[in-house]
Amino acid sequence: MKKTDREIITMRIIAGELRSRKFQFACDPRTRPMKDRTREAVMNLLGGTLQERWAFDLFGGSGVLAFESISRGAQHAWIWEILKPGARVIQKIASDLGIADQITVLDQDILLWSESLSVALESFGELQSKPWVVFCCPPYSMW
Repeated sequence: MKKTDREIITMRIIAGELRSRKFQFACDPRTRPMKDRTREAVMNLLGGTLQERWAFDLFGGSGVLAFESISRGAQHAWIWEILKPGARVIQKIASDLGIADQITVLDQDILLWSESLSVALESFGELQSKPWVVFCCPPYSMW
């Protein structure tokens, strides 16, 4: 893929502690970032249920669902992004937003996520005792 194939878009966190914070995302053509209105609708359906929860973003893309979850009170978020360059970008954005300690990015095949979940279970023993919120928004190209 050529560098010119990437489109740089500006995304923002809709609500919570990080409300209105913006970040740049170099969009890989295989990634389709979720629109603000769609993300807002999903988060509104969850209401205030993210407080002290664990969030799992199974198809990370830009990582924005995990960032939004942390902003709205999730204790920690795990992001699975199979594209290694994308995973590095997500980690950098989390660092820029000041939430890197609350985000774990796994550059592994999402379809094998239950295998990589053992990494999270070893790191956070209480993972089994807290409710989870799981986001599953695969790219169109998968279907």
